[in-house]
Amino acid sequence: MSNRSKTNFYIDLAMFVILGALIGIGILIKYVLISGQERWLVFGQNIELTFWGLDRHQWGTIHLILGGIFFILFVLHLVFHWNMIKCLFRKCVSPVSWRRTLSVISVVLFILFAGFPLLVTPDQSGAEKGRNMLEDMGVDLNDSIRIRLKKPKSLESGDLEMEVERKNRKDDMDIRGSMTLRQVAEQYDVELSVLKKELNLPAHISPDDRLGILRKEYGFTMGDVKTVLLEQRGSKK
Repeated sequence: MSNRSKTNFYIDLAMFVILGALIGIGILIKYVLISGQERWLVFGQNIELTFWGLDRHQWGTIHLILGGIFFILFVLHLVFHWNMIKCLFRKCVSPVSWRRTLSVISVVLFILFAGFPLLVTPDQSGAEKGRNMLEDMGVDLNDSIRIRLKKPKSLESGDLEMEVERKNRKDDMDIRGSMTLRQVAEQYDVELSVLKKELNLPAHISPDDRLGILRKEYGFTMGDVKTVLLEQRGSKK
């Protein structure tokens, strides 16, 4: 086997391995190291998710670097197989004018697809949608954030101190989507039956079901859970 053939073999082998890594990291970023909004839905808070000590953004950088290496190997692959590619191109597309047109179109499309992120302007309205979604989920934003997001709630004189106290008490509760009904009931001394009833959950629901899964199916929020716990705590005093 000639040195050229060996080089071709190792280039193709490296491309195959890197392609597998690109697919795997893409799945890791999309379905394992999920985005911040999805973390609120699953875990009830924006916890940090890492793999091998790297978060989804760092894995995204690795994905980009591997993509660049794959492109370099692909160019080398084309160089080493250029004569064969030209031969096949002539056989598949006979008219010279068609070959030129197809070549130009292919190069232009490649440049557009590879470079379009540098030409676009991101939609800034998505940030406001994300904030609204967090509030709809019952996420307790602190006062400074709430003032920037929307107009402060109108409070009667004398109610400000009570409102701040209520928010602080809620913030003391560490309710996560990964917690089960049983864990919440035991940690905050609430009857399971009462917790299910106040959250409009069927009686047959298992106490070992997680909040993150139940809230998707039955439509309550983590804020609703905290409200129930506060009410039950107040009724016992």
